[in-house]
Amino acid sequence: MLPVRYNVLRLLGLSNKVLVVDEAHAYGPWMHSLLVRLLEWLGACGAPVVLLSATLSGRSASSLVEAYRRGCGFGEPCEVAPVYPGWLYVSGRSGAVSAPCAVGSGRAREIEVRAVSVSRDAPVGSEAGRGTAVVGELRPLVERGGGALVCCTTVAEAQETYRLLRREFPQLAAAEDGLLLLHSRFPAARRLEITEACERAFGKPGEGRRRPPVSVLVATQVVEQSLDLDFDVVISDLAPLAQLLQRAGRCMRHDRAGLAPEEGGRVGWVGVTPRLAVLEPVDAQGKVRAPERWGAVYPEALLRRTSGLLHEREGKPIAVPGDVQGLVDAVYAEDFCDHLEDSAERDLQERLDAEHLGAVLAEEALADSTMINPPMKMVDLAELSRDGALIDEALLTTRLGADSERAVCVFLQDAGAVTLDPEGASPVPGWGRAGRVSVAQAREVMRQTVPVPGGWLRGRGVAQEVPASWGQLAALRELCVLPMRHRGGGMWSCTVGDRSISFTSEGLQASR
Repeated sequence: MLPVRYNVLRLLGLSNKVLVVDEAHAYGPWMHSLLVRLLEWLGACGAPVVLLSATLSGRSASSLVEAYRRGCGFGEPCEVAPVYPGWLYVSGRSGAVSAPCAVGSGRAREIEVRAVSVSRDAPVGSEAGRGTAVVGELRPLVERGGGALVCCTTVAEAQETYRLLRREFPQLAAAEDGLLLLHSRFPAARRLEITEACERAFGKPGEGRRRPPVSVLVATQVVEQSLDLDFDVVISDLAPLAQLLQRAGRCMRHDRAGLAPEEGGRVGWVGVTPRLAVLEPVDAQGKVRAPERWGAVYPEALLRRTSGLLHEREGKPIAVPGDVQGLVDAVYAEDFCDHLEDSAERDLQERLDAEHLGAVLAEEALADSTMINPPMKMVDLAELSRDGALIDEALLTTRLGADSERAVCVFLQDAGAVTLDPEGASPVPGWGRAGRVSVAQAREVMRQTVPVPGGWLRGRGVAQEVPASWGQLAALRELCVLPMRHRGGGMWSCTVGDRSISFTSEGLQASR
């Protein structure tokens, strides 16, 4: 849906396929706008589309259904009221939208959700700090057995939490798969190894799998989707309700009845009720307020709305699937503020909602001016690529503002060798010599790449440029090289601009 070269061929290739969109709720305003435009085009092409989501609000569902119907030539609006679990069907020929059809669930259950207030500014080790709360929540499990997930908002917080748990529970860190860390800033090959270890420790029972007696995974949002993991206890930072429900879905996910703990069964003390502890960052007045270190990961308006709904239901479990759709819709309800009794709280929420709405509208307007036109406004297929038009390259992305680049660490060994691994076993292909790099060698390099924020690489110089031999392959040409020197204690580091970037067993980290 972005005006890039050869776009007409991209659309032609997609026009006779069946498009399946999984996790359709997990898109921000920019990506949602792209998906809406894509559905208009696929409707015009008569291409079938399947949208899948466990936490899609009725408003979002309606916008997606209306887009497909517009492409099919049906312009009148419709309102969709999805049910979970269930399905509905939209006819591209008649424009008719079927009534939602509920589907029975064999996994109905109730989830105990408990909010735990932590000071947004307190040091990690302080009594009111987040770290102390995590340790307190995990101590019974570490002492009595079981598996737990600690889901953090940022990579830096996940690394910090992992280090804290390693200090507090050394026996856990010493055990095989006892303490695991998973986030996006590991080299691709290492991330795959950790993912496989997580699946061994927390995956579906069977196939000879044996769960560790005690195991804790510290992770970021990467654990919410795609990974079929199962924990006895889940601890999460505050997040919008849809994300919390996704994380809660990782608690007691599989039936382990009849299995002894050593065979992958649950230990008796955890019971049969899934439990989610939500760490709420609060200010000195006890009001929910996102820490500055979270940046713009989540809109504060949604965090406060989610917190309000959780406190309304205090002591009352969430029925899955019965309560899911109602709760997701309630977070985005237009009359949410009308139910707030405190006038100051209502005024603050209205201000935050206005800021969030402004940001959403700005992204949608930017997407509308950047995307290709809808099919009903298309005059010339050349418009699909806008040949000759000036488009900011930063907008030719499916994730607006992601500001992410791929880097590869190379390790400068004492003996003069340059390798792809700290141990010095894998020489860097094509380093320091001319010639071509083979596809197999390029694949080896790509397996060691890490996505990093673009801000980390500002001020990079000649030292960060790829070898000349890499320039012949598009996959390697745009990489940033991070030449790492050993600093002792398992740490390697380099300097890029005014930042120090370090590599340890916990992945990449940066500091000024």
